[in-house]
Amino acid sequence: GRSGINVNAILPGLVLSPNAALQFPPTLAAAVARHQTTDRLTVPSDVANLVVFLASDEAIAIRGQAICIDSGLSAQGSASPTLADAIAVMMRT
Repeated sequence: GRSGINVNAILPGLVLSPNAALQFPPTLAAAVARHQTTDRLTVPSDVANLVVFLASDEAIAIRGQAICIDSGLSAQGSASPTLADAIAVMMRT
């Protein structure tokens, strides 16, 4: 802003960090990915890249926003996997 301060909120969804990957079976990750608009889960570098962009001069017009970064999972609405989907996948592993 005019004071040189820019504030935005980053709303990460499921981020497949190395620690999360240890607890997240590949079959469940694949089930979640099927319900997204991308073919993979969000990884830490995706969030880091957004932070770098928002801190750059290229993001000068982005002010006071809440930005969701979840590989499109929230855009799918009712197409998102349900708890029943997750349990079914887990029972097959």
